[in-house]
Amino acid sequence: MATDFINAFRRLQTHERGRALQDLTAELSTYEWRALHAATSSRTFQFDVIGSLPVELVAQIFCLLDPATPYRLQSVSKRWRDTLRSLHVLKASLNQWYQGTVNLQDAEYALCKKKARDIHAFRTGKPSRIYKIIPKYDSDESLLPSNPIYDFKLVGSSLIWHHVFHRDVTPSRSACVLDLDTWHLRVLGGEAREQIMNVFASSEIVVLTTYANVCYVHELRGKQGCKKFRVPNRNFLKNVSCRGRTVACVACVDYHASVYIWEYDSQRGRSFEIRHELGNIFLNPQRHDSYILAPLVQPETQTIIIFTGASRSPTPCQGPRDFEFRRYTYRGECISTHRARLPDFDGALGFERPAINDFVPVDYKESIFAIYMHYYDIAQGEMSLLLRFNEEENDLSVWQGPKYQGKQGSWWDSLAWWRDTCYGDRWDHEAEQRDMIAQMGTSDTKRYVPVVWDTKDFRRALVWEKLNSPIVMNEKYIVRNTVLHFYILCFGDDNEGQWPTKSGTLFDMWELEVAVVQNTVAKMVEKVYVTYNQVHKLCQEAADQILNEFQPNLMIAIGGGGYVPARILRYVTSKSHFNASETKNPSTNNLLSSFLKKPNSPNIPIQAIGLSLYEQLGSGPDSEVETPGTKVTRTQWLDLSSLEMANLIGKNVLIVDEVDDTRTTLEYAVRELEKDVETAVKKLGREGEKTNFSIFVLHNKDKAKKGQLPQEILKGRYSAARTVGDVWINYPWEATDIDEHDRLSREQESKQ
Repeated sequence: MATDFINAFRRLQTHERGRALQDLTAELSTYEWRALHAATSSRTFQFDVIGSLPVELVAQIFCLLDPATPYRLQSVSKRWRDTLRSLHVLKASLNQWYQGTVNLQDAEYALCKKKARDIHAFRTGKPSRIYKIIPKYDSDESLLPSNPIYDFKLVGSSLIWHHVFHRDVTPSRSACVLDLDTWHLRVLGGEAREQIMNVFASSEIVVLTTYANVCYVHELRGKQGCKKFRVPNRNFLKNVSCRGRTVACVACVDYHASVYIWEYDSQRGRSFEIRHELGNIFLNPQRHDSYILAPLVQPETQTIIIFTGASRSPTPCQGPRDFEFRRYTYRGECISTHRARLPDFDGALGFERPAINDFVPVDYKESIFAIYMHYYDIAQGEMSLLLRFNEEENDLSVWQGPKYQGKQGSWWDSLAWWRDTCYGDRWDHEAEQRDMIAQMGTSDTKRYVPVVWDTKDFRRALVWEKLNSPIVMNEKYIVRNTVLHFYILCFGDDNEGQWPTKSGTLFDMWELEVAVVQNTVAKMVEKVYVTYNQVHKLCQEAADQILNEFQPNLMIAIGGGGYVPARILRYVTSKSHFNASETKNPSTNNLLSSFLKKPNSPNIPIQAIGLSLYEQLGSGPDSEVETPGTKVTRTQWLDLSSLEMANLIGKNVLIVDEVDDTRTTLEYAVRELEKDVETAVKKLGREGEKTNFSIFVLHNKDKAKKGQLPQEILKGRYSAARTVGDVWINYPWEATDIDEHDRLSREQESKQ
């Protein structure tokens, strides 16, 4: 009958064969489905792309992923591990992130891994330190600090600010530069202690504009001292830009705009004018007071880009908006004009004022800038907008990302980017607590994970809606200012060893609170190095109990950690390793050929299954330690359609693995093997034969277990050669340098 069925199927046309297969599968029982799956899965086409490609192409693939990905995926297979440990792959991934600005030529594996770990922590919102800094108040009833800070600049590790004028508070005569690497505070000022209007900063200089129309320029880290230049009037100080070692000031006066450019090293100043004429960047040549010009100086090409935006206006203006900017040489020659079409919104668009650094670099090359704009919405009032300017492409657009979906912006939201990673906050106006800093995903991954939040108090309740200073950040530090206090998030390690560790008074100016950070692997993990000799002896010690109590007929080794213990349990390396006197002991003679072999009995067969659970890279200080995953992945299993599963029926089966950590893998193995044996029993009609499973591991960790084993196994059929604490065990088959591994083991033993 089976032959007739096959012949009839062969005579069918292609479309009829497909329909027949569909009808046939509808008639299959559960057990027949499993048998069909086992038969078809063995013919599935699988190809290891990463393992087969040249390392140069693998490097190009991983350039597109998180720099931590090569380390996380080393656990896939030995071939992947060898390929992804290549410095060519690791450096290519890091170079992509750093945009070629960091010299990695002499970097070793450990340094590359540390940098990748730090980047991963930044991109996933896992700071290593969090500080809350609270300014002093004149009295307990004061609503604002004695010297409030409204604007921060963050340049590398330098946090820069000055205390602005507020009501009866004396205007500041100095600016502060706090090095967040060393926590060294530097105070800058003018020669005559003039009152400071504003502070601007680049990667090399700090500019103090004063009410005396004098600009003082300090090196950010150098020791050349302070230099200065004077501008004709205060209008020049409304629109200031600095970049590298160059400062640009733009004044919009009657019938023209005047541009002044000053260089720190030569102390040379140059100027040119832009007339208020039709065809220039001015929409109305008769007026100048409705324009705020924003300069972006380009020292390398000795050019400057001038942006213009209408000042704040309560009159709504609907429809798409053309935003114009032009590029000029230092001589005043206009060499290009660009126009950006912004999306529909109500209100007049303008730059944020009082003046801040309008163009905030958000990458290492300083070619991408974030621009904070504002506009007036007739329904909602003041609103904010974040623009993205690509200097290399002269492209200006609304920043699309995790936050800007639908409504383009909100006066109540703070948002900042570094590379492809976004931090900010959301507030619904009604909540009693507010997220101060949240990780909001990347350019291709949307998420919202609060990192810092705060509740209202009597001061904050009155200014709750004004706590919206933009976050300033880079890869290593994030700073959020709320006027009443500010937060600093630190990523990576304290390389200088000078980060504060205790709460207390800071510089006699603030109170410092050090927050407790809960990271995935925040504590240092003790490492234990186990040698092959030690594994051999552990198996030998456990052999008598296994042989006498479990009496196994078959072993199943869980790969890859269970393979070596299973083979050692079965065989001793060589009889010649024992002296003649040992052969007089009958019990030793049994061990010579097999730890678990009885006299005149065949060797115990070993079958293998492959399960993977450790798939996550640790992000804490002990970065080489993997953290257990939550999902068990089959990489190899017994074939239900062959004799492998039938051989388990009625046997005493010993499952062998190297470690019982969370017990998730062992639970999965026992559950699935019992299920498959039950299926085979019913299929073969062998219901009267009982299969018993036992477990042997080299090490059992004394910790809370996520997985559960049947009580009949735990009470009488579970054996661990050693029970240890929650330590990370390094087995010899995982070592890339076995000599170094053995040395660390000997060093560890000498300390005990």
